[in-house]
Amino acid sequence: MINDNRYGKFRISIKLMEENPIIVMRIIMSNFLVTRAECIYGLGVIQYEAYSPLFRKIEVGERPPLYVIGFDEEENISVTEEAE
Repeated sequence: MINDNRYGKFRISIKLMEENPIIVMRIIMSNFLVTRAECIYGLGVIQYEAYSPLFRKIEVGERPPLYVIGFDEEENISVTEEAE
């Protein structure tokens, strides 16, 4: 994961963390090795930078892409790269 340079950014809403902390920790955060976290208060989110096997490999010097994280009722996680 780290050696493959599977690095990216994603956001989690503060509201989701307050209302469903178990979901955030068990389903979402268990799939990432977080290296940076920043509160973007105006958007109501925490933006994370992390390594994950769910991210695509990036080239050296390439900006880490922003991903949209989702999950379903069966706790399957999905990761979609957001267009810039």
